[in-house]
Amino acid sequence: MSELRTGLTDEAPCFPLESPTNHRTWQNHYATYCGMCGRILYVDQDTLQRINYVAQAALDNPMRCERCGVEYDDLAFEG
Repeated sequence: MSELRTGLTDEAPCFPLESPTNHRTWQNHYATYCGMCGRILYVDQDTLQRINYVAQAALDNPMRCERCGVEYDDLAFEG
């Protein structure tokens, strides 16, 4: 499952986050991309709004695909 990187501020609107998918679904029909590898992911409207809010505040795309999330966690664990 893809996830948002931690570091959201208390000011970020609290939208329910649906799991991003690798293909367009009836619920996830907004395209965004992984902040590490650039792979296209599809999210719902509320998730897209939250991603845009965090990206504007932090000047960074907070979305990670599943593969990059595992790699990032492994690197963080190794120190």
